[in-house]
Amino acid sequence: MLSLDTYFDSNLQHTSYTAPISHLQDMLSLTHLYLKIYDEFAKSPDATHEFTRLLSEAWQYIISRETASTNTYLPLIVLKDTFNLSFFEYLCITLALSTELDENLCLTYTTLCGNAHPSFHLAMCLYGLTEPIEDEIFASADLTTSSLQYLLHYEENTTTLMRQSLCLHKNVMLYLTGNLTITDDYSTHFLASTPLNLAPLHKEVTQKLVQHLTYIFESSTKQAIGLEGLKGLGKQTVLKQVCAMHHVNCLFLDLSKLQATDLPPIYIKNLCFKLLMSNSLLCLTHCEIKEAPAIYEKMLNILSSICKVVFLCFDAPTPKPFEVTNYHYLHIPLGLPTLHEKIMMWTFMKEQYNLTIDPKLYASKYNLVIGKLETILKNSECLAAYEAIISTIGDSAIVDSAEIHPKIQEHHIIQSILNANQIQGNATLIQHPYTFDDLILDAPTLKTLHQICNYVTYRYTVFEEWGYGQNYAYGRGLNILFYGAPGTGKTMCASVLANAWGLALLKVDLSRVVDKYIGETEKRLDEIFMCAAQNNYVLFFDEADSLFAKRTEISSSNDKYANIEVSYLLQKMELYNGIVIMATNLVQNFDEAFKRRINFMVRFNLPNADTRKALWQKAFPATAPISANIDFDLLGEKYDLSPSVIKSIVLYAAFLASSENRAVTMEDLLESIKYEYEKNNRMMPY
Repeated sequence: MLSLDTYFDSNLQHTSYTAPISHLQDMLSLTHLYLKIYDEFAKSPDATHEFTRLLSEAWQYIISRETASTNTYLPLIVLKDTFNLSFFEYLCITLALSTELDENLCLTYTTLCGNAHPSFHLAMCLYGLTEPIEDEIFASADLTTSSLQYLLHYEENTTTLMRQSLCLHKNVMLYLTGNLTITDDYSTHFLASTPLNLAPLHKEVTQKLVQHLTYIFESSTKQAIGLEGLKGLGKQTVLKQVCAMHHVNCLFLDLSKLQATDLPPIYIKNLCFKLLMSNSLLCLTHCEIKEAPAIYEKMLNILSSICKVVFLCFDAPTPKPFEVTNYHYLHIPLGLPTLHEKIMMWTFMKEQYNLTIDPKLYASKYNLVIGKLETILKNSECLAAYEAIISTIGDSAIVDSAEIHPKIQEHHIIQSILNANQIQGNATLIQHPYTFDDLILDAPTLKTLHQICNYVTYRYTVFEEWGYGQNYAYGRGLNILFYGAPGTGKTMCASVLANAWGLALLKVDLSRVVDKYIGETEKRLDEIFMCAAQNNYVLFFDEADSLFAKRTEISSSNDKYANIEVSYLLQKMELYNGIVIMATNLVQNFDEAFKRRINFMVRFNLPNADTRKALWQKAFPATAPISANIDFDLLGEKYDLSPSVIKSIVLYAAFLASSENRAVTMEDLLESIKYEYEKNNRMMPY
């Protein structure tokens, strides 16, 4: 005679399950009871009423314990509720689970089904012991609509379970035993319970998205939401905040690591299961790549049955119009951070990294997105730690890491910003270590350079705190023109200013920018200004008169288009908020319209006698051997030379002296001066 006590402990009825495994063991006992009754039914068909009573009591026993387990996480119950499984479907999952919990059942199923796993037909027979077989049972076999498609393992081309064995998918088994890993090689998982410590960015977009998701969750709408913006702008940060406020997780899937041809339906089925079981929304990243449409169209066609909301992140502009199968599409562009947002970013990072900086100054000087700023400050930490180690290491000492207390200084940040820069194809990065101490100029010119330097330092104070920005909706950039004879130090001074601001100097090769084809010059100028804005460059146009020169009349179509190019460049300069320095030897070629757009025009004169004397003295390094017979007064007074020529002469003389292993003499300098005059077809004064 069958007894319930043979399979369950009646003393535990109405008591909570202490762990998920105890619940699974009861479900296994229930399976054994079903199989025993199925076997007995064939022998005693008249005992149907007794069999029904036993199975009903068994289910009541399990349900009473499940109800009492309010503080115990039971994965099988969560699985049932998440996929809204019917009683029959739940029985199918219980049968499939049984072989994973008891290998001895494999022999039983082989006898009954001809396979080590239970069959869909066996599940129908067991279900029929207590319930009538209705049409909904057959509907559960349809893998195009049934929730079992996400839980069972089957051949890819199968559309029905009628002739299939019931075998749990690996992910389902891992979940039920507490071993499911949500992420894989292509994705990362954000948990809404993760403490968020994020810079306050894109507040308005975040608030609107939070409200929009509330509407979607309460409606029947299926929405694909695309966020477009530069890499590092904070798209994923926005989504993390939105998900955290809705208490849902988010799975970020990198499309650049996937290929449409290597994306079998089973992968998407697995993804569906992971999303459902982890209460997660899906975000597809790098949707701007060429292969992306083929991938996400294939994915979303299947995901639409379970995912009401899917996010797509674009690091580059996406063509319009944009459509996603089975979803309404909403496109949200994220703009570059405003000055106020950049101040908040730097203020936030100041607290995070214990920086001694002025956030207003750094925000007005550097154009950085949050992702790039975080990378720069992490690199700054490494630089600071490296310097701290170097300063504490003795001849052969082993440094205790506890003794190292790195602190990020301003030069660490500047160096990290410079290291992070990317160079545009039509330009060259100039890296000169010059500072104001290296300059030898007349007092008026030097004063103007210091005023230019202050323009950047106090730009926030004037435009924002004093309110002058209200009168300048655009054109807050700094445009400078250096003009004067060749070799008077224009390029060197550009390097000095860039170093003083902590910015890199990008020299634009105008010969590679100007193109004979209509529109190409403008396209290249766009690329240069965009590169400069993203990398915090000081743009340096040397020999700028080749493009900016005044044309008083149009004698050909080439002159007409050249004027269009000049006008376009003037427009770019006017709208650009960065710094542009131009150098020319022919300032008279520039028209008045151009000069009106220049903030500072600095004339570089040929040096006078006193300045030339200082230049001669400065040209010799402190460690260079020089003879006492060098007459610096004579050199400065007699030879009217530019600073660059003086440096060339001193270097030439150094090689003359070095070849004879002696100090540099006045005779070496005179011979070098003579060579320089002859090279330029000039008569040397005697």
